[in-house]
Amino acid sequence: MFLDYNNLSGNIPSEIGNLTDLGYLSLRDNNLIGGIPPEIGNLTNLIRLNLRSNNLSGIIPSEIGNLTNLDRLEINENNLTGSIPPEIGNLTNLAYLDLGSNNLSGSIPSEIGNLANLGELDLTVNNLSGNIPPEIYDLTNLVSLSIEYNDLSGNIPPEIGNLTNLRTLYVYGNNLSGGIPPEISNLTNLAYLSLGGNNLSGNISPEIYNLTNLEALYIGGNNMSSNISPEIGNLTNLEWLRIEGNNMSGSIPPEIGNLTNLEWLYIDGLSGSIPPEIGNLTNLRDLSVEGNNLSGNIPPEIGNLTDLAWLHIEGDNLSGNIPPEIGNLTGLWELHIEGDNLSGNIPPEIGNLISLPELSIEGANLSGNIPLEIGNLIMLDMLSLGVDNLNGCIPSHLNHIFIQNDAGLPLCGESTATPMPQPAATGAPSHAHANADAEREALIALYNAMNGPSWYFQDNWLTDLPVGDWHGVKTRDGRVVELSLYNNLSGSIPPEIGNLSNLRALSFYSNNLSGSIPPEIGNLSNLMELDLSSNNLSGSIPPEIGNLSNLQLLWLDGNNLSGCIPASMRRTLTSYEAALPFCN
Repeated sequence: MFLDYNNLSGNIPSEIGNLTDLGYLSLRDNNLIGGIPPEIGNLTNLIRLNLRSNNLSGIIPSEIGNLTNLDRLEINENNLTGSIPPEIGNLTNLAYLDLGSNNLSGSIPSEIGNLANLGELDLTVNNLSGNIPPEIYDLTNLVSLSIEYNDLSGNIPPEIGNLTNLRTLYVYGNNLSGGIPPEISNLTNLAYLSLGGNNLSGNISPEIYNLTNLEALYIGGNNMSSNISPEIGNLTNLEWLRIEGNNMSGSIPPEIGNLTNLEWLYIDGLSGSIPPEIGNLTNLRDLSVEGNNLSGNIPPEIGNLTDLAWLHIEGDNLSGNIPPEIGNLTGLWELHIEGDNLSGNIPPEIGNLISLPELSIEGANLSGNIPLEIGNLIMLDMLSLGVDNLNGCIPSHLNHIFIQNDAGLPLCGESTATPMPQPAATGAPSHAHANADAEREALIALYNAMNGPSWYFQDNWLTDLPVGDWHGVKTRDGRVVELSLYNNLSGSIPPEIGNLSNLRALSFYSNNLSGSIPPEIGNLSNLMELDLSSNNLSGSIPPEIGNLSNLQLLWLDGNNLSGCIPASMRRTLTSYEAALPFCN
């Protein structure tokens, strides 16, 4: 029985237990509520059971342990509570088990170690606690183990090395402590390793550099303390590397230039110079070397990275000029350069970055005239110049954008004796205050419309703290530029979403949202990424979505949407996932 994406509502009736010959039952992506009836345990011929992406609540009934023929069980993305029943260990034919994105609590039962045929185990985004049971390391057929966003504690034991078939290991966002065991080097098939957001300490195990099939390595947000070894250059398949948020020391090894498949690189806490070999990483989309004690020049080879969308370089001791080659990065969406000892002029080549919405340059020793070519930046809506010694004027047609201007430069055509209005003591001009207040009100409306009290993470929401301190909200100069909430959202998307006019990225991926996409989403003219996938959204695609002329990523799959995508977006989208055609 397959009734997926069918807008079903109400409870699953207990009479379901009368269908004893069922082999397949799939009710995914509907609006079902209530509990999983214990009578489901009568369906002993079931091979696959899929109840994912509904609004089911209550406990997982112990009778589920009767379904011993199951090879696939998916009840993720619901509101289930209570513990994982130990009877789950009876399902010895299971190859795939997904209980993620619920409100399950308690410990992971040791009986899970009975599932010797299990290839994929997903328990992400729950409230599970205690140690990872040692029996989990007996599941030697596991290809994917995902237990991130829980409250698990204890160490990662040496037995992790038993799981030699693993390709994916996600333990991000727990309270794990201790070091990374050297036995992790046994996992030679690993492609994705995420250990970030824990309390891991000690050195980065050198054995990690033997995992040459790695495509993504995230160990950020821990208490690791060591150098980045030159052996990092062995990981030539890496596309994603995040080491920020630790207590790292030493320099960036030139061998990082071997990682020519890298698309994302985040590093902080280091010293020394930026090696010119970084210019070899021509596939980079996002480069952040903020919060470092970097010194020396910004290498001109940075201009080779022509696929960059985000570039953040910060170092207290960076010196020399900003290289004119920065003007080669014509696809940049955000550029932030900060160095107290940078000198010389701001290069006029910066005017080549015509797609740039945000530009921030800070350096006490920069001087000369502000290049008039900055007026070529027709997409600019935020300009921050933390430079005291600049001369000249700011092109007058930029008067509509937010400008932070430490030198007090006037707009061209104004009297140079009258400096531009400067930010108030809070760091934002009065019109920015009004905009920021409107955005705060929009976020409050969103919290209320999306059942905020039931969210997994509500850190600082509805407080008087800056909205940039609210969970899932990222700001630049007080304006909301990113909103990412994989967070048990329910209800509908409110029309006030259209007031977040500075948004660059919006993600409500994998929640329980229902209703339609509001037409006000078309007001977000700066939006570059929109991910509403894996919800229960319905209705027709609003034609206003075609107003998002800067949109490059659009993911709407896993909903009940109808209609078509405006044909104009076919030319601008670089990543598109939705089971909908483009309009004729």
